[in-house]
Amino acid sequence: MAGTAVAIIESQIATGEALALRLNNEPDFQVVYLATSAGEARGLAASPKTVNVAVIADRLADEDGLVACTELRRVHPNLGVVILADQGDANRTTSALVAGARGWVERAGSIRQLIEAIRMVANGQAWLPPHLLGPVIDHLIEGDQVRNEADESLSALSSREREVLAHMVNGESRSEIAQRLYLSENTVRTHQQSLMRRLGVHSALAAVAVARRASE
Repeated sequence: MAGTAVAIIESQIATGEALALRLNNEPDFQVVYLATSAGEARGLAASPKTVNVAVIADRLADEDGLVACTELRRVHPNLGVVILADQGDANRTTSALVAGARGWVERAGSIRQLIEAIRMVANGQAWLPPHLLGPVIDHLIEGDQVRNEADESLSALSSREREVLAHMVNGESRSEIAQRLYLSENTVRTHQQSLMRRLGVHSALAAVAVARRASE
């Protein structure tokens, strides 16, 4: 199929359908997959259709959009991801890049920005709003500076916590981790809470970011 095959993961059905209609008007785009939740987005793994770029809402009804990004990138390493966000936030944008996204577009921006972002990501490039570029670079530089601190934090984890974190980095859900490690979901939750406390973070996504920084 010629052109760029696009998937849209957007909880608001009307928004997703309107966006699909607009993108299909572009001569080099074809929307081949439309999902309204992270659960439906996982169907991309079984879909026979090739997808080049996925546009994923920052906040989905059933899951964090960045978690969905990580999971899709784990299954489809060559998939380009553009996050469609309610607002610009350097911390959140940096986390999106760590999760594997290559584009960040704010809903308040023009549709032309989204189209430009999709085209650039499809060509292996990245797209960020100009006003976020500087702050995001600063965050990434700061990430380089704290990598040694991340290594030290990870060394404080127990072997089981390291196992759980490794599966989190792979984008696996709590239930998937429980099945792989032959643990109950409550036990996995306890390990996750413990490792987040040891790493000094307050979310699973932040723990994954620390692990990724240490491995870069």
